[in-house]
Amino acid sequence: MVRTQFENPARGGGAQPIVGEQRQVLSVGGGETYAWNGVGSAATSNPGAAEERALMVWLTPHGYIRAALAGAPGVTTEVRGGRKLQTVSSRVSGKFTLRGFINELNLVERVETHLGNPVLGDMMIATNFSDYKDFGGFKFPSRIVQEQGGFPVLDLTIDTAKQNGPVDIQVPQNVLQAAAPTIRVDS
Repeated sequence: MVRTQFENPARGGGAQPIVGEQRQVLSVGGGETYAWNGVGSAATSNPGAAEERALMVWLTPHGYIRAALAGAPGVTTEVRGGRKLQTVSSRVSGKFTLRGFINELNLVERVETHLGNPVLGDMMIATNFSDYKDFGGFKFPSRIVQEQGGFPVLDLTIDTAKQNGPVDIQVPQNVLQAAAPTIRVDS
């Protein structure tokens, strides 16, 4: 994420003013066990975000296909917008049921699931993939739009994609050693 100054001059609250850009990297690793926020070289443990961040990986076309291949998917056919789409449902992490819509070219057009939200309750998350292009021998969407609770929260245009690029995500030592937060409930 990159944050920049929205209001100029700054008007109240929200950690303003921001000088230049504030960059933050939100990570998940160690399976789906650890989550952390990175600003510069500092990493801050954020264990409550691990499940949702892992879900965001499953909501990509390639993450969804891996989930469907790993589980025992249920396959049906639906007609949407006058087009026949194959619908494949699969469970991941023992908690989320992903429903993917695959078009006649065998490309993933949409993946949806539900996530508990303290305000909206059982909130629908839907990610739509369109304008697939060939990026050096593999197809990937050049447009990704995600909605949460019916509202757009992410709109990406993809210029370049690389197949199987090298990635080495190591969970930082301080995150591995962070104690789980304690919750105290007074009666």
